[in-house]
Parts: sequence; structure tokens; C-alpha cells
Amino acid sequence: MKEKELQKIKLIKRTGKTKDGKEFDSYKLVKENGKLVDAHFKKDCNMSVFADGNKFELEAGYVQHCENYEFPRVYIGDIKEDSIKKIY
Repeated sequence: MKEKELQKIKLIKRTGKTKDGKEFDSYKLVKENGKLVDAHFKKDCNMSVFADGNKFELEAGYVQHCENYEFPRVYIGDIKEDSIKKIY
């Protein structure tokens, strides 16, 4: 089986609140031109690695850009957990 080519990406985590007062995290991918795109993760991703910090640089084996929505989004998966670096 051929190993997937890893892509280096940058993420920003933002914490928000719903009208009910519940907190949630949203993620944005930083494109090469500096634009931000909504980031979504595959179900098998371990989200606890993003608990500390707000800006991250990492490598992922699955990065799919989707333009079928009003606002573009990116789906991320197969994160190489030992490649995650916090950027402050």
C-alpha cells in the first residue's frame, strides 16, 4: 500500500458561544494567500490534540477542498499527531 502524501497546513481555533451559553470551537484553515476557510474534520480525528492553543501548524494525509456550499470549506483527516506545532 502506498503511503499518502502529507500536506502541511495551518489552522486557527476560535471559541464561540451559542445563544444558550454553550461553548464550541470552530476551526479555520489559512490558505497560502492568507484567506481563511472553514475547516471540518473526519470523525476519526482526535480533537483533544487541539485543546491547548489557538494557532497550529500540522501535517495531514487527507485535505479535501469543497466548493459546493455558500462558503467554501475544507475537510481534514489522517492527521499526523506528532507533527502538530503550536503557533502563538
